[in-house]
Amino acid sequence: MKKSALFLSTAAFAVAVFAQSANAVTIPISGTFAGTGGGGSGSTFTETFAGLGSDTTFGNFTASETGTVNIDGGGNVSVAGPFSFTFDAGGLMSGTFTGSGSGGPLSILFSITGGLLAGDTGQATGTAMFDPINNTISGSYKGSISGPGPELGLIDGLTVTPAETPLPAALPMFAGGAGLIGFMARRRKRKALTV
Repeated sequence: MKKSALFLSTAAFAVAVFAQSANAVTIPISGTFAGTGGGGSGSTFTETFAGLGSDTTFGNFTASETGTVNIDGGGNVSVAGPFSFTFDAGGLMSGTFTGSGSGGPLSILFSITGGLLAGDTGQATGTAMFDPINNTISGSYKGSISGPGPELGLIDGLTVTPAETPLPAALPMFAGGAGLIGFMARRRKRKALTV
């Protein structure tokens, strides 16, 4: 394969990658939740929580979580399990969560894997206060949903059409640099032929 053909195929691949990343869209999500639980005691147990919440993008929801809770002798708490948020306006968001903390709020990571439109994924981080004596939990989260677009959101629920993502700032510089390199290679080739 000639060097110029290799260069052109590499440049075409890079432009395709930049174009693909420019087509991905993202919307923010954030909200709060609170609920009560039951079903566990001891140092390792399963606790089921039910409560209410509100998301700034999708509105009010009913929350349910089933977590395996581990509390060690030093007051460290870890929790993990499935969650689902069923929205009043229709649709749901579900997935898994993990959390950990010591003597205060738990740091929580939500991985959203269900209820979203095809190709969409989501993630959120947050904090929650867990009271093992009264079996209550309350917290907040902030994250995003990303996908191929043009709409993002919930199956059988609200969807959002975000503004188009502008081209990455580096794309015009890359195209200009690729053109300059191609011009220089062509000039060098012509010069070698005339000698």
